[in-house]
Amino acid sequence: MISCNVTRPTFERISHYVRQLNFLGPVSRSFEKVLLANQRRSPAKMKKIEADVQAIVDHLKLKVGATWADAREPRLQKDSVLVNPPRTPRPWLSVAAAAESGEFQKWVKGHIDDKVPWM
Repeated sequence: MISCNVTRPTFERISHYVRQLNFLGPVSRSFEKVLLANQRRSPAKMKKIEADVQAIVDHLKLKVGATWADAREPRLQKDSVLVNPPRTPRPWLSVAAAAESGEFQKWVKGHIDDKVPWM
């Protein structure tokens, strides 16, 4: 028994189905393979960036320092070009200050209460 929702094949429906099939894709890919099979690859050319790299290195040496010791030196805030400077002291500075004043336990408790309110 044939179902009621089966449509009969007509010329228009067959042409619509064939129009949707991708006949040219495989032909185009095969044709490109044949055309490009014997083509030589061009050698890669590096851009000349030595001058740009040297300019960046010179700028960093001028702003940060030429050695690790120079780079680690703390700088004044007015010398900094930060758009949004930090509102609180750096964590290692606040830990050092709490340890020096003998209030390290109080600092740890306050830090945990602030960061982990559910405990």
